[in-house]
Amino acid sequence: MRFHVINQGCAANFSEGEQIAGILTQNGFKAVSGEPSDITILNLCTVKGNGTALKAVRNAIKQYPNLPLVITGCVTNDLAKELKNIPHPISISSTNDIHEIVPIVQQSLRGVKIEHLKRTKTMKVGIPKRRNNPVVGILAISNGCLDQCTFCSTRLVKGMHYSYPLDDLVAEAQALVKDGCAEIWLTGQDCGCWGFDLGLNISHLAKAILDAIPQDFRLRLGMGNPRHLLPFWEDLANIFADPRVFKFIHLPVQSGCDEVLHAMGRQHNAEDFRMLVKALRSKIEGLTISTDIIVGFPGETPEGFQKTLDLVQEIQPLVCNITRFVVRKGTAAAKFKQSVLLQEKKERSRILSAQFSEQSLKENQSLVGKNFSVLVDQKGKNGDWVARNDSFRPVVLRGDYQLGQRLQIKIVDANAFSLFGTAI
Repeated sequence: MRFHVINQGCAANFSEGEQIAGILTQNGFKAVSGEPSDITILNLCTVKGNGTALKAVRNAIKQYPNLPLVITGCVTNDLAKELKNIPHPISISSTNDIHEIVPIVQQSLRGVKIEHLKRTKTMKVGIPKRRNNPVVGILAISNGCLDQCTFCSTRLVKGMHYSYPLDDLVAEAQALVKDGCAEIWLTGQDCGCWGFDLGLNISHLAKAILDAIPQDFRLRLGMGNPRHLLPFWEDLANIFADPRVFKFIHLPVQSGCDEVLHAMGRQHNAEDFRMLVKALRSKIEGLTISTDIIVGFPGETPEGFQKTLDLVQEIQPLVCNITRFVVRKGTAAAKFKQSVLLQEKKERSRILSAQFSEQSLKENQSLVGKNFSVLVDQKGKNGDWVARNDSFRPVVLRGDYQLGQRLQIKIVDANAFSLFGTAI
């Protein structure tokens, strides 16, 4: 039987999508892309609310109307209830029990609707994968979340955080490099608290991986909550001394206003974020800072929004993921008074996006004429290629290249969102 997987969302979701494909392939199914399939597997993301997820479901049904559909990924109980009302053969499966995907697909192909949303603790490491990119190994290092942010459904879906064992992760990293991966991306719902239940932290894991693999590969650390990283920032910074580690870190601040952060249930304030960024930059030259911002959270005043604008202007992140607040059923924030109107959310998003684009354009244009060593890690659109420099900055290349190729390039053009290079 043939299947295809549609992945959405974060790197952790893509990692689980690769595991789903690997498990099915190992059990005699055939993965296809761009050719007829017998079943669709939609690996959902609900970070932007059930509305976005339901739209993806309807799109999949419209595109593949005659195929049974298995929904997996970040599926909340409320979303599962809404999915039952859709007149289509839909089964629902939690990735917490990822090995159950085989009988669920088998039953779905027989016309049986399955709902399997258990929250069991599963060590999802060492599972066979069918990778989407042959040179990028996405390595999930933990599952769940330690925090209870009022806007987020991650804890509801994934449960309490737990770390995968260090030795198992090192072994999988070694296997990925042996299998041709030029990059390893450590990922999870919050990499910043990996190891807390083991008496360790992510700097120990990164060092163990680097020590165990002599080959020249690149290691990327995944998203970390600022409050978890701040206490051991020096150990973290020391990891970046190894030239094989991308000088990149994802620190989601969410707001520059302490009152809003408190209402969000974030256990850091704006000054904590400033301190962490300043400390890391003092030790790591050329560090790329990525962050996330939510605008229009309940209670965010014009003055509070201005504090966010000021923080983004001050910190100058090179990546800024901006989203408008949406209500997620089952979260604490769903009960808050929705004090910011939709039109105002859109306007604040527009203002912040324009400011960030201006900052980004200035930074990118300053790199025109400079040379970098890059690694080609993605086939782009229209015959383009995407390569990464040591700071994980993407550079668009036009020409004949290969995945995993290393070369020297010069930046010849830039806009607010992209750098364009040519080989030298």
